[in-house]
Amino acid sequence: MTDVGLAIQWAFNRLTADSQMQALVGNRIYRSAAPEGAGYPLVVLSAVAYGQENAAGNRARPIRSVDLLVRAWNTGADYAGVHNIASRVDALLHVQDSWSSSGFVVEGGKRIGGALTLDEIIDGERYVSAGGLYRIFVAEEV
Repeated sequence: MTDVGLAIQWAFNRLTADSQMQALVGNRIYRSAAPEGAGYPLVVLSAVAYGQENAAGNRARPIRSVDLLVRAWNTGADYAGVHNIASRVDALLHVQDSWSSSGFVVEGGKRIGGALTLDEIIDGERYVSAGGLYRIFVAEEV
């Protein structure tokens, strides 16, 4: 699995395993895009950037950073609902939490910014969203 894939899997695992998140959106947590006809509310995770950082003096293993945009979506004007979901996402992804897979370790995530609250009309239907931008840190296991 790639660094990007590991970061997305870590975030997906944390969101889908949480009982509070399940109460808010059920199983409607998707990678990249929600399928056509998906129910609401829902959460979508999208990788938007990738980078590499080195520790001071290049003495440590490189850390890859994957930026994920995570948005909660709902129909109507349910701003409070999408903000509650976004707050739970923040509690789950803005953490230090090690998870190993395929010779790499995801060391946790950090919220690096909020996502603008969107209010859109598409085909006569109103949609609202809220969320955040998270930097997920991935390194090779030693």
